[in-house]
Amino acid sequence: MKAQADPMNPMLLRTLCVVLFGVSFLPAQTGVPAQTGQRTSQKAADIGYDALVSRLDNRDPLVRRETCRKLGELGDRRAVQPLSKMVGDLDEETRLRAVEALGSLLDRAAVPALATATRDPSRRVKMNAIEGIVSLYVTPPT
Repeated sequence: MKAQADPMNPMLLRTLCVVLFGVSFLPAQTGVPAQTGQRTSQKAADIGYDALVSRLDNRDPLVRRETCRKLGELGDRRAVQPLSKMVGDLDEETRLRAVEALGSLLDRAAVPALATATRDPSRRVKMNAIEGIVSLYVTPPT
């Protein structure tokens, strides 16, 4: 029989933050209480979100691309605004990842950025922007 990992284990949360977001998560440094529970979990998620958003300003396009992808996977609708800015990035792949992430969030607040992306010079970015807009009106909101 395998032992199950406790998802509220503070050591596990710290390790996940370091592995997934490159952020050292120590409760004493962040003001997050050392107790376990929903509040700690939400604070850890907020720290991870904030760390990801800060990586969108990185000079390396590979970092920006991966960050857009992770924000889309995270599914946090707060990411609409920072991802919308990335639709104007100089790097085509970064714009593509930002458009894909915006489409995956299923938030109508992303429509202006996706509409802008339909005029992108890249055919791939345009097509993904159109797909993102269509999915907003085909997929029922959650």
